[in-house]
Amino acid sequence: MLPLAAQTLVVDRPLAGGPRIAQLVERGAKGAYADAFRIGAAGEVWMIQAVRVWAIPSSAPSCPSGLGDQIERITLYGALDNPPIPGVPVCDCHALVALTTAALRPGNGVSTNPAVIVTPEKGAYRLDFRDVRWSVPGDSETLFTVRVMPRRNPACNAAAGWGLAASPAKPDYRLHLLNDKGVPVGLEPQRRQPRMIHIQVWAERTK
Repeated sequence: MLPLAAQTLVVDRPLAGGPRIAQLVERGAKGAYADAFRIGAAGEVWMIQAVRVWAIPSSAPSCPSGLGDQIERITLYGALDNPPIPGVPVCDCHALVALTTAALRPGNGVSTNPAVIVTPEKGAYRLDFRDVRWSVPGDSETLFTVRVMPRRNPACNAAAGWGLAASPAKPDYRLHLLNDKGVPVGLEPQRRQPRMIHIQVWAERTK
């Protein structure tokens, strides 16, 4: 596993010093939100080796404060965007797939997967997914999200409060919608205050 310094940073939306907005991931029975990025040029192929995002778990008074006491497992999902075609049924084969996952230890929230590192940072949790080995074509709309399996706690709906750190985006920016099977089904309606999820991606060109 190469250190990040030895890889190429190809997407850089870092967690800045301004106010951190928690963009909720889950949409209840409707599915979830995903964001997107592009790397490289058409005709190229890139191998994504590492992905970094920042998580902001539920702050509800009924939920434990420790990440590992709220969340049992975290999973990075990704796929190329396949926008729905009017009049054509949505195919489940286009669903985002689990790229890497990790169980969290109760109490300290340490990952049991050495390729997933959880670090408290600036009031959030930095999630480093290493050794991802995700091959994507250049200049393609590439979707990602991080979803969780909460611990059993009737008093705390941890999944509903799970968010990824985001910041204000351009007026026409919109997140992607996933249905209950994780299939992309289009873009969210225009928001008054659109958001872009913070992410950093390290990759190398293979073609």
